[in-house]
Amino acid sequence: MTKRMLGLAFAAAATALGCFGPSTAAADQKLPAKNSATLQDTSSIPVGSPWISPAVHKDFCVRHPTECVAEKNADGTNAAPKIMKYDNGLIRTLNNINRKVNDDITYASDFEVYGVEEFWNIPASGRGDCEDIAAQKRRELIARGWPPSALLLTIVKAENGSGHLVLTVRTSVGDYVLDNRTDLIRRWDKTPYEWLFVQDTRNPRNWRKIQSILPILAPVVGEAPAARP
Repeated sequence: MTKRMLGLAFAAAATALGCFGPSTAAADQKLPAKNSATLQDTSSIPVGSPWISPAVHKDFCVRHPTECVAEKNADGTNAAPKIMKYDNGLIRTLNNINRKVNDDITYASDFEVYGVEEFWNIPASGRGDCEDIAAQKRRELIARGWPPSALLLTIVKAENGSGHLVLTVRTSVGDYVLDNRTDLIRRWDKTPYEWLFVQDTRNPRNWRKIQSILPILAPVVGEAPAARP
């Protein structure tokens, strides 16, 4: 992936993520939740004002329009955003989908797969990076009947300064994260990430800034993938 500035790239609606592959679960568990003190350990992501949709996601929606449809009521009006009831069945499903897709898709950069620096896609070849893997998890959960408004692509800054993308699931007890770096399902504020931008719950084509976290203007630095256990 590219090494452009994440904040500047997003401001130009051409987001470039220094997305990277899985780390070991043991190492991942030791990483501190850097943003938890700033955001006061809230259970749900504090979503702020509208933000510029990344050009790569707009292109994704042109190629995969069914992945970018806002939920509607029977009368055609916009539906209210939904959340999933937290229970053992929900966690079991999240664990199964997260592990399955992490196992099924071999991490590879966009340049390796598509020959370009940044390209969001549903991975048909069995290879993809963090955006592709998160999009596949979202698709599989929607196919099981989960509401799209509860399944949000989310851009974060990883502990090494690299841009990264995960799938956030909105539940009755907080927002949980499906991540290609680990098979663990964690609440968002128990991860090592700083939280930047998230899809709008009312329209998946739109994005919003996450409160209390300013756009990151440090260079995006990639990290070589490490094998998961």
